[in-house]
Amino acid sequence: MFREAAYIIQNAYSSFPEGTIHIIGIDSEINQENKHMAIKLDGHYFVCANNGIMSMICAEIAPSRL
Repeated sequence: MFREAAYIIQNAYSSFPEGTIHIIGIDSEINQENKHMAIKLDGHYFVCANNGIMSMICAEIAPSRL
């Protein structure tokens, strides 16, 4: 599920205007072990669980800010 979602997001986010906030809800229930993060990538903002999904999306792209 992560691989497919990362592929879709990686290929689609640039179609949105800069400044867009993308919320990724994969394995995103909030609890003590499942922290969340926000990241700025190429002028886009992403909010997601810290579960490795952004590492898949950013594998070839250096994020400007974590």
